[in-house]
Amino acid sequence: MNKSKLDTKRYNELNSFVEEIGNIEIMAKESFEYCHYLHFPKSEKEKDYLVYSEHFRDFSHILWRNAVIEIAKLLSAGSTDKYCLKKLIKKFTKDGEYSKAGINEDIVNNWLNFFEEHKLILKKVRDVRDLIYAHTDSPENRKRVEGITFDEFKKLFAFIDVVIKGINEMVFDKEVERRIGFDRRQFDIIEVLAAEKEKRIAEILGPGFKINK
Repeated sequence: MNKSKLDTKRYNELNSFVEEIGNIEIMAKESFEYCHYLHFPKSEKEKDYLVYSEHFRDFSHILWRNAVIEIAKLLSAGSTDKYCLKKLIKKFTKDGEYSKAGINEDIVNNWLNFFEEHKLILKKVRDVRDLIYAHTDSPENRKRVEGITFDEFKKLFAFIDVVIKGINEMVFDKEVERRIGFDRRQFDIIEVLAAEKEKRIAEILGPGFKINK
C-alpha cells in the first residue's frame, strides 16, 4: 500500500531502485562474509590449513575485491555511480524528487550526516576501487592507497541496512527479509579439507610419527 504522497510512477520507480540497491548490497555482503571467514575461521585446524593454501589466499583476494567493487557502487558519488545512496537520500529532501515520500527531514539529515562523519572510510573504499581494482594505476599511487578494514566494512553495511529498512518501512510500509547464502555455522569445507590433509600426512609418515604444533 502506498502511504506516501508520491505519484504511481515515482513510487514504482523508487521501489525498483531500492530493490536493486538491496541486491547490490547482498552481493557485497556475501563476498565479504566468505572472505572474513577465510581470515577468521572457527577453528585452529582450519587456520593452520589456510595459512599454507595458496588457492584460498587467491580466492580470498577475489572475494575482497568483489566486496569492495560492489559496496563502492552504493557509497561512491561519481558521475557513473548510478546506485549511489547519497544521491538517492538527497532526493528525499524538501526540494528533492521524492520529497513527498513521507520520510522525516531529521531522518534524511541524519542519513546524509553519515557521509560527512565517515568520509575517511568512504575515501578508502573509493580509492581502493578506483586506483587498485577498477583501474591499473601507477605503482606510486597504489602504494599511497590506505586499505579498508573488516570493522570499517561492517559499519558501512550497518548504515546501508538502516537506510534500506527505513525506506521500505516508511515509504512502502513493508518489511523485507534480506539474507545471504553464507552461514558461518554450516560452512565446513575448510574443516573437511584440513582433516583430509592431516589424514594423508599421517598415512604417509606412518603411525609412529607425531606432528608437534
